[in-house]
Amino acid sequence: MKIVPRFLPLPFAAIVVLACSDSTLPFEPPVLQPGALILNGVGETGVTFVPSSGAPNSHIDFGASFDGATFTVLDNIVLSTSSSLKGDQLYVADLSNGSLQRVQLPAASNPAGATFLLSGADGARNFAVALRNSGSIARVEMRAGLPAGVTTVANAGLCPSDVFFAISALWSVDANVMCSTDYAVAGPGRLIRVPQLVSDLGRDTIPLGPAIISPLRAFAIGNFAYVLSSGAFVVPAAVVKLDLMARSVVATRIFPQGAFGATMALGANGMLYVTAATGFNPYLPKVYAIDPLTLTFQGPFAPSGSHRLLTTASGAEQPKCDAATGDAGGRIYCIDNGEVLAVLNVFAANGAFVRSHPAGTLAFDVTVR
Repeated sequence: MKIVPRFLPLPFAAIVVLACSDSTLPFEPPVLQPGALILNGVGETGVTFVPSSGAPNSHIDFGASFDGATFTVLDNIVLSTSSSLKGDQLYVADLSNGSLQRVQLPAASNPAGATFLLSGADGARNFAVALRNSGSIARVEMRAGLPAGVTTVANAGLCPSDVFFAISALWSVDANVMCSTDYAVAGPGRLIRVPQLVSDLGRDTIPLGPAIISPLRAFAIGNFAYVLSSGAFVVPAAVVKLDLMARSVVATRIFPQGAFGATMALGANGMLYVTAATGFNPYLPKVYAIDPLTLTFQGPFAPSGSHRLLTTASGAEQPKCDAATGDAGGRIYCIDNGEVLAVLNVFAANGAFVRSHPAGTLAFDVTVR
């Protein structure tokens, strides 16, 4: 398997609707068009495709047992998970035919990030899932017509929050917090190379540095990894760049004081897009664009800081983006959640408003094709 971002532009043909509202209709294959794929985590949960053409949205329903906040997309497959509050499950949606499979993971394991592993020679699909409360990684093997096989690899950290596959190795992002009890911080985050065989006890652990508190998300680009930490009350959010071959930290980008990291996406243009807020009352996360080569913030900047300048149709600054990404042309796709419904706002590379679309109920992740 090639190394891919956690969000990948989608070469899919159709989404068959499993649940819909008046503004959500089925696709007729083999339609191919650009648009955004959105993860709805509350209400009418699932994945929603918003066509750039303005055509009605398509939606795959994940049901009431889902509460995920991140997804991973490769080709036509979407991976996401539900927490222990919703049954400890892996969700595998196939965008080519609208099918959805749920895989039961170990009870009370509290799954978080999921990723793709090498496919089997017999056509089996293989995935890995970070299990926060058990400090382990689940390996999931799925063959057509057979129950999924689930095994676990222990010693993946105190609280694995994400997992990715790079340079022929499986890596656990350890938040290093007491996630099975009160989420108290035990120390800075760590990146752990996890052997893929249960019998292999070897580990490589890379300390992420004192600025990396409660890491959330990670992406691999070539031999480098990028990890977002949420931060704490006295330590702001940060992104750390690591050389996986050298097993070392290359650089760390600290966010403005008080900024709390929420999400990170790897855009189709190769930029990292982080949403972070400097307070919770009100909660108004902004979009920060980061060049992965230099780990510097990229503008044009808003007058009030180092986040991107995004202007509404009326010329005011966009109040907030709960999740964001970029397309190949540098346009920014911003999810703005209201009390119940989500709106997808699209901005030009210079930050000017382009268009707006309804995006289903509350949404927490987005990618584009």
